[in-house]
Amino acid sequence: MNSEKSLEQLLDEAERNVLGAAKEFYLRLLETDVLIPLRPGFAAMTEEEAKEIKTLERFALVDFQQKRILPIFSTEEAFLEWAQQQEIEAVFKSFKSLVWVVGEEVWLHLNPGQEVGKEFSPWEIESLKDGREGVDDLVAELMSEHQAIEIEVDSGSSQFAGLKKKIATILEAYPQVKEAFLISFKKNEEDDPIPLFGMRQDGLSDEALKTIEQEVRTMTEFSAEATMPAEFISNIDKRTNPHAVLFDDATPFYIAQLPLPEREEK
Repeated sequence: MNSEKSLEQLLDEAERNVLGAAKEFYLRLLETDVLIPLRPGFAAMTEEEAKEIKTLERFALVDFQQKRILPIFSTEEAFLEWAQQQEIEAVFKSFKSLVWVVGEEVWLHLNPGQEVGKEFSPWEIESLKDGREGVDDLVAELMSEHQAIEIEVDSGSSQFAGLKKKIATILEAYPQVKEAFLISFKKNEEDDPIPLFGMRQDGLSDEALKTIEQEVRTMTEFSAEATMPAEFISNIDKRTNPHAVLFDDATPFYIAQLPLPEREEK
């Protein structure tokens, strides 16, 4: 993830369809604390009083165009512009925990009134509950909706031979990874092939997924066998990701070794 860019810059790039920006934006957002306006009278409550009231009931929900919307802000400046000198109290809360608080019918609106902002539908919010895996599925689904294109897939086992050997040495440290694949695809015939990495895994933590993705993307970015960093699918068995089907005819380059059975003592 490019730590030099702000959340707002990543969102702007995502809206302009810059390659990889949407995923970086969602991942950065999950690590961000957002400012949430409170309903009048709820800011002065004691900690004990607040515990007796559902968190969502404290927030200043807005009814607009038949939607229930919760405005949230990435900066205090954006919040103050929205409040327009009204005395509105607000609290910081991590976005990662906020998605578990809002109900099924609530939308989130990041930085309303700003030049760069975004609404999050209940479907997006539900996907983001799954952390990095949810982001993978969400980005792939958005790509399939906005780009009605024929994809040319190359799942030949001879490509990326050197890369596969290097990546395999990393995966050996993670027993949760059962199989791994490295194929390529083109969105248009004249385009350079885009490497696509996918795994079958069981129970990798978000931190492990982040580490593996960074290693795979760095290796492909600086390899003579690829022209750009690999796209990454954390679990191809989650068929909610439309790109998972691209691996159906592929052969894994990495298969976890099964532990040898213990020998019985005579």
